[in-house]
Amino acid sequence: MFRDMRTEMKTPPSPEKVAAVAAASGTHLLKMLNKNVPLGNHVLRAGPGDGSRGRFLPSPNAADSPIAKMLFRPIAVTGVSGQRTLVDHIVNPDELSPDVLDAFSSVFGPECRTALDDALAEDRVTVDSLHDENFPIVFVPGADGDVQLTPIPAADTWFAVKEVMDDYFRKVREGEEYMAVRRGARRTRQEVSSKMQNISPALGGRRIRFLATFPGTMTASEAGVWRYARGGRAPMLQHPEVADLARAYLRLHLTQAGSGEADGYSNRDIREGARNLARWLVALARDFIAEINERALEINPDFEAPEISPVTVILRRRWRDQKEQLAVRSALESPDFLRHLEDEQ
Repeated sequence: MFRDMRTEMKTPPSPEKVAAVAAASGTHLLKMLNKNVPLGNHVLRAGPGDGSRGRFLPSPNAADSPIAKMLFRPIAVTGVSGQRTLVDHIVNPDELSPDVLDAFSSVFGPECRTALDDALAEDRVTVDSLHDENFPIVFVPGADGDVQLTPIPAADTWFAVKEVMDDYFRKVREGEEYMAVRRGARRTRQEVSSKMQNISPALGGRRIRFLATFPGTMTASEAGVWRYARGGRAPMLQHPEVADLARAYLRLHLTQAGSGEADGYSNRDIREGARNLARWLVALARDFIAEINERALEINPDFEAPEISPVTVILRRRWRDQKEQLAVRSALESPDFLRHLEDEQ
């Protein structure tokens, strides 16, 4: 494998060139923010916090890209899952690393191996200066004055973001999982540079920035559906006429049933009016339940719709006082109204 790499190169790399490429590699590359950042002060090395040193990527002089591609070419071993580069075997070794490194030394020489080890072992936890052209800088209050911060993503996030973006636009293009796409941020691509070698020879394709326009602040109704989709209480039906319709039904119900010392009275018009009001209220409540269940399922594919009574939906609102609420409840739980619930199913 390394012999094949050697035959592809016009001249073998010197230990000094190998060391220069290795020194210009790290977990965080300032050139990913601006390709014009000068060499020598553009690399950081930080581990993810689990004891490893993180994934290194190169960012050397463009003329040294052939050497970088050799050091950072993914290597697959028969019978072993995954691929790791030569640098991976040095930075985060495993049981195969000694054999891989011995093979490299036998082809390119022990001097190149030593230069590679030494350059990769250097700590790079600070930079002395920041590029001043089109470079993101954030100032935050500190105990002794403002603190200057520069957000620098790990170089490895390029692959993760590319995978997420490619999957997003594939779904948009093919029309798959439309609701899943619609729920997230609306993303658009902006091409920044087609010369990725100026950033890192390990990154292929065009460099892409993306603008994600996120949904605006939820309304009270939208927030209620969101909570409902995550196991919360069903939101309130905000229809402006529900309370007035319920009061009108209550008056007709009391007319037929009687109240106090007054006897009940009914005729065809009263019965027809009560029936129409009941059907109207039931239809509004059932349409609302169907709507919030559909919207909740869009938000949470695992949502399981609970049983919700239309009477509960109608009653859940502000009433003038508790006496009125109890009277309306009594009317909506009467046999006449409950019969309409069964008829409209």
